[in-house]
Amino acid sequence: MSYYVQTRWGSSEDNPSEARMREIIQELDTPDQEHPDTWLSDDFGWTLTVSEKGVVVWENMEEETDPRYQENVSRDESLRLWLLLANGNYNEIEQEPWKYGQGPPVSNDELQNRKIQAEQIVRGIQREFYDSLGPELIGSKCGREGCVRGTIKFSVFCRPHHFENVRNEICPFND
Repeated sequence: MSYYVQTRWGSSEDNPSEARMREIIQELDTPDQEHPDTWLSDDFGWTLTVSEKGVVVWENMEEETDPRYQENVSRDESLRLWLLLANGNYNEIEQEPWKYGQGPPVSNDELQNRKIQAEQIVRGIQREFYDSLGPELIGSKCGREGCVRGTIKFSVFCRPHHFENVRNEICPFND
């Protein structure tokens, strides 16, 4: 049987050895919010995804089965499951204590933390764009009616109004 692994940082490898699988799973010891998991799939669409937080998801995208998961799975246990899949031992995998879903439900506190983090990221991106507009030019006047600020280079608007014109959102900055 053929199988392949997708590493957390995007490379794909066909039929990795047990030692290579162990290395790939151990990469999860390095936290990376953008690339939190790795997975092993076989020719029949069965996939075991392992996350850095110890959540393993068992699913088959081709057969549209309901995904199931386990929490607090060790790296060694994750490797054991991968080896079962690589050898086509579906019955043994099915005997595991799976729960239905893609993973444990997210608490309200975690949702709030994620919302705050997302807002901080958005504000950082907005600030970076705003700062990239450069200084307003003295002796020029913003094209927005009633605005007395100067224009920025290559625009008829001041920084806040150029921001709003380009991004189609209210500018949160006024400096």
